[in-house]
Formats: sequence, C-alpha cells, structure tokens
Amino acid sequence: GEVTMDVGAMLDAKAKTVTGLTGGIEHLLKKYKVDYFVGKGSLGGPNAVEGALNDGGTETLATKNVLLATGSEGTPLPPAPVDNAAGKIVDSTGALDI
Repeated sequence: GEVTMDVGAMLDAKAKTVTGLTGGIEHLLKKYKVDYFVGKGSLGGPNAVEGALNDGGTETLATKNVLLATGSEGTPLPPAPVDNAAGKIVDSTGALDI
C-alpha cells in the first residue's frame, strides 16, 4: 500500500512530548521541594553557581552540590551551517518543523 505521513499529527505529538517531559521534570522538582532556577548558569567556583535568569536578573548560589542539566545543541559542520528557517539544512529540531 501507499505510505503517507501526517505532518500535523507528528508536530502535535512532538509538542505534547516536549511539554510532558519538561512539565514532568518541573513536577518532580516541586514534589521533592527542590529549589531550582531557570536560566543560563556558569560555575562560579567549587561551591557556587552564577545564573542569568530567564525572567531577568541574576542569582549567585552558594551550594554543597551542583547538578548541571545542560540540554542539547547540535554541532553544525562549517561548510554546511544549519538554517532551520530556510528549511534546507536543518538540525533535529528543524526537521520536526518541516
């Protein structure tokens, strides 16, 4: 038989999965009363994290332990830069938006 692809359903499934995964992590952090900050951080020493918060401002945290959740980002090849907007050379995120 003929193979078809329902792009709309695929994008809906992707959005639902992303929301579920990120919401699930946030739910667990709240459930176990973990203080967390959303933003871009850097290590400020062996027991400190300096953060630029997504909602504005900065925060310096003194801590005994640090957990880094770095996310992911594709590494482009110099002769073929990723351009998701043009839709010609895309990374995994761009491919899901085609």
